[in-house]
Amino acid sequence: MTIRYMLRTALCSLLSLVGTAVCTSCAESDNSVEEYVDWQQRNADYFTQMYNTAQQAISAGSSQWKLIPTFSKQTGGNLSATDHIVVEVLHEGSGSGCPIYTDTTRVHYSCSILPTTSHPEGHMVDKSFTGSTLNLATDVPLKSALNTTVDGWTTAVMKMHIGDRWRVYVPYNLGYGVTNRTNDSKDITVPAYSTLIFDLTLAAYYHPGANVPDWK
Repeated sequence: MTIRYMLRTALCSLLSLVGTAVCTSCAESDNSVEEYVDWQQRNADYFTQMYNTAQQAISAGSSQWKLIPTFSKQTGGNLSATDHIVVEVLHEGSGSGCPIYTDTTRVHYSCSILPTTSHPEGHMVDKSFTGSTLNLATDVPLKSALNTTVDGWTTAVMKMHIGDRWRVYVPYNLGYGVTNRTNDSKDITVPAYSTLIFDLTLAAYYHPGANVPDWK
């Protein structure tokens, strides 16, 4: 074990404790790289940019963009930008009514984060479909209780109608927060402070007590 390796390991542990950076490559190798460079600041700047884009578009009369305050805070109060999600409407559905907090929903989705060292074009970290693109005719939407999802997702879906497809930008505090999300191998899949970019299509929803059929 080299001194360089010991120092690198100690540094990674320190950064993890204080939450000021994310280090995912602490190998005993001079070629190891930091996967999420300036991650917290990059994500903060990106969400601010998307918030301002939506705000300007809404002020200009666009119906393609929405700023929706999180369901978990009272509207009309002193809310900051990061108490909102940013929505880009990709398709308007024909359904009437919206899910409520206690409903079970069926949603086609993908979730992406900002580009990383290994994924310079952007990084899709999760999705409900198996191919490279969503096929509404054959893919099975995720079934989940709406009150078990992150606040940003819940806030969006509670405003959607069946058939709506939205791109939703979620600040880290309404997503996975300041904790790294890892897989079974303890590899980081979504680092702390990540802005989440969801592509959501609401397929169905069911009130409490209703039968939730298998998707066909």
